[in-house]
Amino acid sequence: MTTRLTLLRHGLPEQADRLLGRTDPVLTTTGWQQLRESVSEMAFDAIESSPRQRCCQFAGQLAQQRKLPIRIDDAWAELDFGQWDGVLLSELWRLPGFIAYQDEPFDHTPPAGESMAHLRQRVLTAMERIALTHPNQHLLVVTHSGVIRALLGWLLGQHQGNAHLRRVRLDHAAQLSLELYLDEHHTLWPRLCGLIPGPGTKEMSQ
Repeated sequence: MTTRLTLLRHGLPEQADRLLGRTDPVLTTTGWQQLRESVSEMAFDAIESSPRQRCCQFAGQLAQQRKLPIRIDDAWAELDFGQWDGVLLSELWRLPGFIAYQDEPFDHTPPAGESMAHLRQRVLTAMERIALTHPNQHLLVVTHSGVIRALLGWLLGQHQGNAHLRRVRLDHAAQLSLELYLDEHHTLWPRLCGLIPGPGTKEMSQ
């Protein structure tokens, strides 16, 4: 059984000059336009979304317009950056531990925040559920750059370092496409199908 999965990064949000994890601004008008353009020619059977407003408001509207089932799931939420959450990007580099985190995110965790290992595990658990419950379907997941980067690193066998953070450009409304094959032993076999740039801005945000 094969399931197709398209992960869609949210569009440009308000407060895009900050590190956005659990911080929950809404989309800008530009962000809405980016997402509409990104999915305009796509067809899918169901939608899942992060509970953050910059994801779920668009996902809910799209599900209503296309009369599709939707699931809001914490598994697709951005990494919780703890004490760094909501801090201006320009100020982060002066904070203790941030440079070490950028260099080795799997070895360091934001203060009072979530580890990369935990983020990766909740995403993998969600993918296994989808492969089991949606065989031979195409699902759209509206989520965040951190989720997509963590998944991309896992697909390419990265278990340390920061290549998933610094070597991949991921614009707003970019897409990661993959196939999930679940064998008779319930072993998940993923296959990367493509990384499509978004139509949006170049601002750095989460």
